[in-house]
Amino acid sequence: MRRLRYLAAVITLFALAFELIRLALLIRYAAMARGIPASVLCQSFLVGLRFDLTVTGYIVAPVALFGMLPWIGWTSSRITRLAGRIWMIVFGSIALLAGIADMEFFGQFNSRLNHIVFGWSDTPMMSLKIVWENAPVVVYLAGWLVVAALFSVALIRLERLLDGPEQREPLWRSGAVWLLAMALMVLIIRGRVSEKAPINWSVAYFSSYNFANQLALNSGYTFVQDAIVDQDERNEANVLGDLMPEQEALERTRSLLGVSDSALVSGSPIARIEWDGPEHRYNVVLVICESLASVFIQSMGGVEDLAPELERIAANSILFDNFFSSGSHTFTGIFSTTTGYPSPLGKSLMKRSEGQQDFGGLASVLRHRGYTCWFYVPHDPHFDNMQGFLHINGYEKVVGQPDYPAGEVLSTLGVPDHVMFDRAIQDMRSLPKPFFVTLLTSTNHGPFRIPDGVPSPRVPPGSKYEKRFNAAFYADWALGRFVDQLAASDWGDSTIVVILGDHGVNWSPKVSIDPSLFRIPLVIHAPGLHAPEVLHRVGCQVDVTATVMDLLGGSWVNASFGTSLLRPNHHRALMVKDVEEGLIEGNRLMIRNRAGKLDMYSYPGLEPVEGEEKQRERLLQDARALLSASHHLIALRVVGDPTK
Repeated sequence: MRRLRYLAAVITLFALAFELIRLALLIRYAAMARGIPASVLCQSFLVGLRFDLTVTGYIVAPVALFGMLPWIGWTSSRITRLAGRIWMIVFGSIALLAGIADMEFFGQFNSRLNHIVFGWSDTPMMSLKIVWENAPVVVYLAGWLVVAALFSVALIRLERLLDGPEQREPLWRSGAVWLLAMALMVLIIRGRVSEKAPINWSVAYFSSYNFANQLALNSGYTFVQDAIVDQDERNEANVLGDLMPEQEALERTRSLLGVSDSALVSGSPIARIEWDGPEHRYNVVLVICESLASVFIQSMGGVEDLAPELERIAANSILFDNFFSSGSHTFTGIFSTTTGYPSPLGKSLMKRSEGQQDFGGLASVLRHRGYTCWFYVPHDPHFDNMQGFLHINGYEKVVGQPDYPAGEVLSTLGVPDHVMFDRAIQDMRSLPKPFFVTLLTSTNHGPFRIPDGVPSPRVPPGSKYEKRFNAAFYADWALGRFVDQLAASDWGDSTIVVILGDHGVNWSPKVSIDPSLFRIPLVIHAPGLHAPEVLHRVGCQVDVTATVMDLLGGSWVNASFGTSLLRPNHHRALMVKDVEEGLIEGNRLMIRNRAGKLDMYSYPGLEPVEGEEKQRERLLQDARALLSASHHLIALRVVGDPTK
C-alpha cells in the first residue's frame, strides 16, 4: 500500500503545482477577470484540475507502470526509484515551464500556449530578440528555476512514504494493487468517464466568459495536443502543399464571390457589407439532420423514398435540390454551416487552436442583432469539441445530454431526435424573442437505435437495410412532428425554418468525391417572406448564412465564403473529404484525389470528361484559391467581422 499512497501523493503534488500556476495566471491578468463572478472563476480551477490531472497522468504513468510492480518497484529497487524521480522532475519541470511561458503568450494571443510558437522557427534569432525585448525573460526564468527546485525538493521528500522494511505481499494482492493503479492512471489521462470522447479543450468552455474558459486550460496540455500531437494532421491539412500565395488566393476568392473593393470592411480581406432591403425580426430555427441524403429523397431523384415528411415540408418551402455538404463528417457540416467557411483538408478545425476564433457566422451576426442563440445536441456536447467552438462562435448556450432525462438516452448518440425536439420546443416558448436555435440530430446514424412506441413508418422486418431505413423513417417523422409544432406555436408565422443535412450517404459511389456522400437537401420555410419554389442552383453549406440573411434583410457584414442562393449569382460547391477535394460548377465536377491526380466528370451523370483542359485547370485553381484563402485567413487570425 506504500506504493499506492506514494502514487496518490505524487499526483496531488503535480496537481497542486499546476493549480498554483493557474492562480498566477489569474493574478497576472486580473483585469480580464473583472466582472466575472467569483463562482465562475472557482469553477475554472475545478475544471482546470481535470486538465492538470490529464497532464499529470501522462507524466506519471510510465513511472507508475514499473514503480507499482512487486520486486522491481519503488520499494524494492533503488534504480527504479532514482529513474522515476529523474523522469518526473525533468518532465514536471518542462510542464511548469510551459505554464510560466504562457504568462506572456496568453496576453499576446488571447489563447493558451500552442503551435504558434513554431511560426517563428525560420527566424529564431530575431524571434528570440523580440521575446527578450518584450518580456522579462530573466525574471520568468528565475521564477521557473525556483518553482522547479521547490517542486523537485517536494517530490524527493515524498519518497519518505516509500521508506521502511520491505514487505512481501501475496502476488494476487500486488497484482490487484497494480491493476488499480493503472486503472487510476487511465482515468485521469482520459479526463472523462464518457465512452464517446476523452477530455479535449472544449471541456474548458463551460461559461460565457472567455477568460474563465481559457483559465481552465493547462498550458502543457494545449501545447502538446496542438503543436505535437496534431502536427501530422496539420501537415496533412496542407496537402494542397503548394498553397496558392496569399494575395493571389484572396484576389481570386473575391472575384469568385463577386466582392467589390468598395464593399470591403476595413481590416478584412473578404468581409463585406451587404444590404438586403428592410430588416425582418423573424426567429430562425436551423436543423442540421444527420445523414439527410438526397439518395433517400424521392423528389431529388433518390433511389429510396424515406423522407415523406420532408417532402411535405418542402412542398410549402424553398427547396434547393442541387445543394451539397462541405465535407463528409458531422463536424465539417457544423463548421461550414455555422461559419460560412469551407471545410479544411485534414483534421477538423474545431479540434485545433485555430478554431478558437469567431468566424462571424450566422449565430454571431444574429447575436449582434440582439438574437438569443442556442444550440441543441442529443449527446455529449463536448464531442468533436462542439461546445467550446460554438460558444466562441455566437451561441450562448449548448444544450446536451446532461439536460435530458437520463432514462431517455438510447446509446452513445444520446437521446432520440424527438426528445431533443420536445425539449427545444419547451425552451422556445420562454426564450427571449427573436431567437436563433440550431439543432443537430443523430438518430439517423449507427447504431440506428430508435425508441419504442413512436408511430414512425417501418420497413418490412428482415429487409436488407431494416435498421438504417427504420432510423431514417423515424428521423423524418420526428422532423415533421417538430416542424408542425413550430407552425402551431404563437410565433410560427414569424419563424424561418431551415433544414439541411450534415452530409450525405456513401451510396453506390462512382468517384472518389462521390456526390452521394455530399448531396443533401436545403429546405427553407419562410412564411410571408418567400413563396415556395424549387431552385436548381448549385450551392453548398457555406451559402447558408448569406441565404438566411438575404431573407432577414437589413445591413450586415458577410465575412463568409458564401453568397445568397436566392440570387442568380455564379454558384459552386466545394467539397472536401479528408485530403481530397472536389468542385461542382454548372455541369462539371472536378476532383483532385489523395495522390494529386486531377479528374473531371459530367454532373449529374458522372461520365468522365476528356479534354476541356482550360476548364479543368480553371476549376482546380478556383478550388485551390478558396481553400488557400480560408487557410491563410484562419492562420493569420483575421476571420470574422473586424468591426466587432
